[in-house]
Parts: sequence; structure tokens; C-alpha cells
Amino acid sequence: MAFKTWQTGVHIQQDKVVAVALTRERAGWRLRRWWAVPLSDGVIGEGKILKPEQLVNALRGWRKTLPHSHRVFLSFPATRVLQRALPRPSVTLRDSEQLTWVGAALARELEMPADTLCFDYAHDTFSNTFQVTAAQNREVDTLLTLANALRLRLAAIAPDAGALANLLSAVAPARCVAWTDQPQC
Repeated sequence: MAFKTWQTGVHIQQDKVVAVALTRERAGWRLRRWWAVPLSDGVIGEGKILKPEQLVNALRGWRKTLPHSHRVFLSFPATRVLQRALPRPSVTLRDSEQLTWVGAALARELEMPADTLCFDYAHDTFSNTFQVTAAQNREVDTLLTLANALRLRLAAIAPDAGALANLLSAVAPARCVAWTDQPQC
């Protein structure tokens, strides 16, 4: 394969957007490129995108540096995500019933309509619970609109820096990547 797909993790922060692009090689992962795109004040506030048009404009130059063959794992600010453990129902449910039950239980706990939430869940067999990650639909829609405006090939929206975890799952335990953009005290 002459052109490898760039697996790109994107983390939107308060004052900048950081991204890293990797490709899978025969010997493991290869760093293709990394970016730190500064943002103007007020574009992001408390983890929420306040000025989506300015964010799109700030990222247009970055988008032009991505090859046609790419996949983006976009982070969702952790402050805008709710993670909860919900006890499993006492009866066994089919998948569709389980989805409805988790949505109703989450909506009841948050005192919000279920149709305003976007959520994912996994079984925790040790504690007999569902581990649920939820966000409001309108905030997920903002990220989807951003990805669409930039013509990104979106692979996943993950909580916070979890976008990078998908890329590094095959790295040997003794290897890592470390980066800092400020002097450490």
C-alpha cells in the first residue's frame, strides 16, 4: 500500500487544538506529524465551543495538511461528559430493550429527557453494572458539524484525551510518547 491512512487524534483545549497523526507500519506505529493550533480568546469556554465559525476558520489550515486518506478520533471535553455506573436490571433484557432501559434510567437520574442525550455503555461484569458515558446531543452535534465543515473522516468522538488511546493500543508497554509545551517546575 503506497499511501497509508493517517490515524489522527484531535484534542480541543481551552486555548488551542492539539493533534497527532500516526500510521501503522510493519514494525509498529510511526509518527507522521503533530500540530498545536492556537485559538483566539473566547472560542472555547469551560470546554464548550462558543464560536464554532472561528474554530472552523482556525482549523482550515491544519485540515489542508491532512492527506486524503485519514481517520480522525475527535476528543470531547471531559467537563462536558458525564460518566456513571448504573445497576443492571434484575431481569435479562435483549439488546434493544437494554438500550431503552439504560436511556430511561440515565434520563431519570439526570432529570433530562432521554432524547436530549447521546450515550454509550458497556457491561461491567465484576460489579454487575453498566458503565455509561453521556453527553448532550446539541454538543455532540456541534462536533459533528465541525467535522463536516472541515471535511474530516471522523472515526470516533471520545471523551477528552481518550481520542488518542485508540491510536496507542498496540504500542509496546515500555514505549511511550511524551510532549510538553510549557516549562515544568
